[in-house]
Amino acid sequence: MFPPSCALLVMLVALAPALPASATEPFDSLEVGVLGVADVGSSEYHDYWQQGRGAELFAQTPFYSGSMRLGLRYLINDSQPDQTVPDSKSIYIYLGWSMFEYEIWREHLIAELGLGVGMNQWRFSADPSQTGNENEMEAATEVYGRARYIFAQRWSLNTSVRYQTLYTRRSINTVFVTLGLSRAFSMPGWLKGFLE
Repeated sequence: MFPPSCALLVMLVALAPALPASATEPFDSLEVGVLGVADVGSSEYHDYWQQGRGAELFAQTPFYSGSMRLGLRYLINDSQPDQTVPDSKSIYIYLGWSMFEYEIWREHLIAELGLGVGMNQWRFSADPSQTGNENEMEAATEVYGRARYIFAQRWSLNTSVRYQTLYTRRSINTVFVTLGLSRAFSMPGWLKGFLE
């Protein structure tokens, strides 16, 4: 079955030429954020591992249409008490694209919709003979909605909901919720020139 996040990814990429240009100059600013992450999904995967918790770092900048984001998410997944699978830790590195931004309230509350593609690496804590691999790496796609409240000139409170599909032998679908802070900076001229 074609995963929902992958289907939405294909649809949004197909619509990309019709999207409006970014409201700000491409690469004009850089938003850097730190988020707490909780896995709130429920799938066959969660029969073996508990819902994960962790942290995420991201950097986001205006693009020609929407915004581009580079992120890194670190999660800890303990095995379920009644299972013999090893505990695991994962690192997910992704490239995201926020296509739509909506001003909800007086330039202070902004909502956006985006998608991401990346690679997820698991590292298992026990003898690799239990799983066949000590390390595993899989591709992933996700769609997300984010809201940010700008409470100071450059500071924002962020929250998001992310639906991710991880392409293992049997696809894993799960949902993440994030909460954290970000700060906006003016993009250094040398870096803006490099990105353009």
